[in-house]
Amino acid sequence: MPYAEAGVGAWITSAKNIPTNKSSTIVAFETLAGLGVDFYLGPLLLGAEAKYIWVKPTYSWNLSSVRTSVTLQENGVVVTLNLGYRF
Repeated sequence: MPYAEAGVGAWITSAKNIPTNKSSTIVAFETLAGLGVDFYLGPLLLGAEAKYIWVKPTYSWNLSSVRTSVTLQENGVVVTLNLGYRF
């Protein structure tokens, strides 16, 4: 059974400024799109899925009374293999 997926989500992510040892934790919103396939072998389920995730968090720190921010591009592909059992 092939399928396609698309959606939005949220990441709780942190970054640390090494020279000052200050950290910043934020919620970054993501978008994703992917394809997958499931094979039903009696009660067993075998599946594979690949999706691309777009997320671009911006971290901010106050350094010597100057507001500093860094934006990272954390895009990438996630591939999973699934094994399940249907009751």
